[in-house]
Amino acid sequence: MASPQLLHLDAPRSDADLGLVGISWRHASADDLARFTLPREGREAALRDLAAALDVDELLYVATCNRVEVAFTGGAAIGVAERRRRLIAFFHGSLAPRALRAWEGEGAVEHLYLLASGLDSARAGESEIMGQLKAAAVECAGAGLLGPTLRALVDDALRVARRVRPVTDGNVGRASLADIALGHIRARLALQPGTVALVGVSPMTQHCAAALAEDGVPVLLVNRTVDRAMAIAPEGARVRALDAFREAPDRLSAMLIATAANEPIFDAADCQRLAERGAGGRPPLVVDLGVPPALRAEEAERAGLAHIGMERITREAASERDDALAALGEARALVDDALDARRARAWTELVDPTIVALRRRFADRTQAEVERLLTQE
Repeated sequence: MASPQLLHLDAPRSDADLGLVGISWRHASADDLARFTLPREGREAALRDLAAALDVDELLYVATCNRVEVAFTGGAAIGVAERRRRLIAFFHGSLAPRALRAWEGEGAVEHLYLLASGLDSARAGESEIMGQLKAAAVECAGAGLLGPTLRALVDDALRVARRVRPVTDGNVGRASLADIALGHIRARLALQPGTVALVGVSPMTQHCAAALAEDGVPVLLVNRTVDRAMAIAPEGARVRALDAFREAPDRLSAMLIATAANEPIFDAADCQRLAERGAGGRPPLVVDLGVPPALRAEEAERAGLAHIGMERITREAASERDDALAALGEARALVDDALDARRARAWTELVDPTIVALRRRFADRTQAEVERLLTQE
């Protein structure tokens, strides 16, 4: 009698069709990441076009300031390497394929677990990624692309992240790229007290607004839509519309930009006006966390603005990463435990129906044999 098929499977069937292709701060510049970042405007339609180009049934697209990840399942029987090539072609990219890493099956699950837990971030244990993953899932669900397989996988990854979070918080604090940006802003405030402008409504600007307000720093929130900025403004903070701010900026010590715009929102003339409105007669510090950048570095420098871009913030985060990961062995063990549990659940789902079928077949044959013997008797 031939062995049941399940004995020859290398991985649970539920994960066998999963694939994930990603590009991150490790192997790409901020400009490269920007090429793979879909503009907010019209993103739902673009996501459906991407799913069609990859020929997949379900798709999850996660874009942050230091990575773009695309998870998928179903569709044509195409290898993950071919889908990586199609992804590059979709974004008209000229990068070598190795710049985009690819995972499949359990490897894709593991990568998403590490991603959700902040263990694959430039700043190990960073705290924004859970919210970004949730937002990405909602966005892809709205586009009709988050089916039962990826929805369950995202829920599982977030459960793992919630288990890991107390460990990362205890070892490295509520670390994030925003905290690194805040370090630069606080250093500038020590030399040049004054108002800090936060441009854009995002988890980063919300985090910075709360921290600066707690420090007693005057905060100005700037956004295209004033109502959205008011929703995250701490008590005492002022709010201005972006266009009005560009034409007549406030006197500032520093400005942090974290927007989802797909092109610069400050031009050379804006940079010049900002430089002329620095507190204490000194041009303000500008920390630009936009991907793509919200202003051109060369224009900021010509205007005399002190400018820090996303690549520098990421390098500073990465320089501390190895030491941080060494203190997070328990967090890595929790991810491994979650992978073991997922594998066990998947095997149970596969094995139970098979055992039932084998028992039924054995019972039917036994009954038939008993009836045959009784007839002969």
